[in-house]
Amino acid sequence: MNILVTGGAGYIGSVIVARLVGQHRVFVYDNLSTGFKELIHPQATFIENDILDLKALDKAMRDHAIELVIHCAAKIVVPESVEKPLEYFQTNVGGTLNVIEAMRNNHVQNIIFSSTAAVYGEPQTIPVQEDDIKQPCNPYGQSKLTDEFVITSAAKTYGFNYVIFRFFNVAGAADAGQYGMMKKNPTLLIPAINKAIMAHNIPAVYGDHYQTKDGTCLRDYVHVED
Repeated sequence: MNILVTGGAGYIGSVIVARLVGQHRVFVYDNLSTGFKELIHPQATFIENDILDLKALDKAMRDHAIELVIHCAAKIVVPESVEKPLEYFQTNVGGTLNVIEAMRNNHVQNIIFSSTAAVYGEPQTIPVQEDDIKQPCNPYGQSKLTDEFVITSAAKTYGFNYVIFRFFNVAGAADAGQYGMMKKNPTLLIPAINKAIMAHNIPAVYGDHYQTKDGTCLRDYVHVED
């Protein structure tokens, strides 16, 4: 297939691309605002542009006869979303609207969407079930839940196929080591701890009211390859 991966120069996107090349023709669409050229697989075709540019998206899908879009491009930092909610809705929701519009223009019938467990907010029960109540508690989670509504509504009306993955805490790197987390100021736990240790600092652990032996939070992780 001809597959377009938006955000394919980012953490999860780059690992997806690495798994697809050799089996499919893969096109990475990324503006490199948070992605890295070094993470783009050499067998993938790179298109440097923004999901907010509908004309560029339209051209990419038309020129390369795209059959499937894997949509990973988004702003993802929760604290930043609280400080800059409009930017998050503009990029995440506006960008997804453009992706869907370009798909319609070019008769692309398949999309896989990278969503987030943040759509659940503070879950009522653990473990979280797929059909649990969605009550996002920050603009990032709300923007992703809005994206889900956009995709499911459009699919129902226009008859295309979709899969939505709500990722929890992603960790690790590709088994070969070439593809993984690259950030100047990591906000995920494991990179943040590594950065603190390398700087000879003590990483801060917040929260002491959880029902655990030491009162701190327990987190579950999913390996990026999985």
